[in-house]
Amino acid sequence: MRFEGATSTKPMTTMGRSTSVGEAQTRRVRCWQERYLPWLAFLVLIAQVTGDAHRVVQVEASLDRQSMPLDRTAWLTITVRWDGATDAVEVVSAPEPKCRNAAVVSSRTSDEISASGESQQSLRRYQYRLKPDTLGMAYVEPASVVYRSKGEPSTHTLTTNRLSLKVLPGEEEGTPMAVRVSVLILATCALAGLVIYVVRSRVVAGEREEEEEEENASSQREVCRQWQELEQAAGTREAERTLFPQSLQLIRGMVAVEHSTPWKTASPEELARELLHRGVPEDTVESLRRALFLGDRVKFANYEPTHDELTEAWRALRKTGSYLVVRMTKEDEPENG
Repeated sequence: MRFEGATSTKPMTTMGRSTSVGEAQTRRVRCWQERYLPWLAFLVLIAQVTGDAHRVVQVEASLDRQSMPLDRTAWLTITVRWDGATDAVEVVSAPEPKCRNAAVVSSRTSDEISASGESQQSLRRYQYRLKPDTLGMAYVEPASVVYRSKGEPSTHTLTTNRLSLKVLPGEEEGTPMAVRVSVLILATCALAGLVIYVVRSRVVAGEREEEEEEENASSQREVCRQWQELEQAAGTREAERTLFPQSLQLIRGMVAVEHSTPWKTASPEELARELLHRGVPEDTVESLRRALFLGDRVKFANYEPTHDELTEAWRALRKTGSYLVVRMTKEDEPENG
C-alpha cells in the first residue's frame, strides 16, 4: 500500500506543475500581443503609406522648344503627377525656377484629372514664360517641389532636371522663320516660272518671227511673179489700157509687202511721203505718184487717159516695179562668204 501510494502521488504532482507553466507562457504571449501588436500594425501602415507616397508622386520639367530667336519667348512646364484625387497630395511649396541668361515674365497654374477604369490620376501643371536676355545658351536650373500625402505630417521633396535652351539672333520685323523660308521658296518658284515664261516667250517669238519672215518671203516671191507676168501681158496699147487699174493695184501690193504701208487706203501723196521716208529714190517716187494720181482719176472720175499719159504712167510703173523686184529678190537671196 505504501509503495502504491508513493507511486501514485509523484505523477499527480508533476502534471500539476506542467499545467501551471503552460498557462504562464500563454498569459505572457497574450500580454505581449496586446501590448506590442497594435504598435507593429501602426508602424507597418506608416511604412506602407510612406512607400506609396514616394512611388506614386512624380515631377518632370520640359521646354516647348530647343532653340528660339532672341526676341521671342518659350514656355517652361513643371508637371506634378500622382495617383488618386486632387486632394490626395498637397503641394506645400510650388517650384520656383531659377534661370540663367533668361527671365520669367509670367506664369500660370492648372489642374487636371484623368480616370481609367477605377484608377484615377491627378496632374498639376506650373507653366512659366521665359524671355532670353542674351545670345548663346540659356539654362533652367533644377527646381524643387515639396509635398505631403493626405493625412501625413511629414513632407517630401522632388527635384527636376536641368534644362537648356539655345538663343539665336532675332528675326527681322518679327517675321517667323517658317514664313520667311516659305516666302523665299515662293519667290524662287516665281522667279523660275518667270524665267521659263521669258525663255518660252522668246522661243515662241523667234518661231513666230521665222514664220512671218518665211510668209513675207513667200508673199514677195508671189507678187514679183505676178508683176512679171502682168508686165509681159501689157505688150500692146490696148493691153496697157486694160491692165492699167490692175497694175496700179499690184504695185500697191508690192509696196505693202516690201515696206508694210497701208496701200489700200493711202492717198498718192501719203504713199509718196512714206516711200521717200523709207529711202526710195525721189524720181521713182515722183513718177509713181503721178501714175497713182492718174489711176484715181480713171477709177473715180471715169477719165480716159491720153496715149502720152498712159505711156508715161506705164513707164513709172515699170520703173517702180523693177526697183521693188530687185529689192525683194535681193533680200531673198542667201548671203555668200
